[in-house]
Amino acid sequence: MRNIAKHTIICLTTTVVCVLSGSVPLAHAGSIISLETITFGNSALNGTATVYLEKDRMRIDSTEGGGDVTVIYNGSGQDNPFYWLIDNHRQTYIQIREEELIEATRVMENAMDAARAEIEKAPPDQRPRLEQIYAERIGYTGFLADETEYREVSKGIKIGEWKCAHYQGYRSETKIEEVWAAELAELGIEPEDLSGLTELADLFRTVGQTLPAFFRFGGDETDVSETFPGFPVVVVTYKDGERAEKSTIKTVEQKLLEASLFELPEGLTQQDSPLGR
Repeated sequence: MRNIAKHTIICLTTTVVCVLSGSVPLAHAGSIISLETITFGNSALNGTATVYLEKDRMRIDSTEGGGDVTVIYNGSGQDNPFYWLIDNHRQTYIQIREEELIEATRVMENAMDAARAEIEKAPPDQRPRLEQIYAERIGYTGFLADETEYREVSKGIKIGEWKCAHYQGYRSETKIEEVWAAELAELGIEPEDLSGLTELADLFRTVGQTLPAFFRFGGDETDVSETFPGFPVVVVTYKDGERAEKSTIKTVEQKLLEASLFELPEGLTQQDSPLGR
């Protein structure tokens, strides 16, 4: 469960353009965001991305780590939203429904209880390190003592064609992230086009997944101590005090999107969901 959920969240920040034929009828206008991700110290993990956003639907195509992955989330008109994770190399897919995430929450809570019991047995000076170990092992940070706190550093920084504000993210006074974010109007993104992204993030919060900065955006009045206003243009993550990864938005486009972008392609073989039935 942890591996697929973490992999899905990661690939939401690094994906590539999908080329489709123009024979499919066009749907409503949406936003198309292209990104580039660099992994410091391991260029084999570098990748590019395209994210298609339209109201409560989203598609991401990724080449991160030499893979070829597509994520499609479609909550449109469904009582039980789900998403597909497609391995384009193997021509396989898994489908995960909300009910499976709810069950995964129960399993995660049991794992958390066991982790807490072990942490409480340890000497106080060893507990922070154990918390981090279990957070990485289980894929959950809900029992960590401190959440990420974002602090504004500066404003008016030009990145590409957009003016951004610079924020640094800290956990227990350790810098874990830097974000340069622009207002939605500056990027030309319609707020309603982000609903699919926020819905998917909410689903993963139910199983305690650590969400990258790509999900932690807000409106102009957002409390910076909890997240940051605007939408991330550049995100740099840190591990052990060193830069680990950098994701950068290269282009943002408003365009009519083909309805088939948010549908499961034919000819794929379904695999069992790692979250169970």
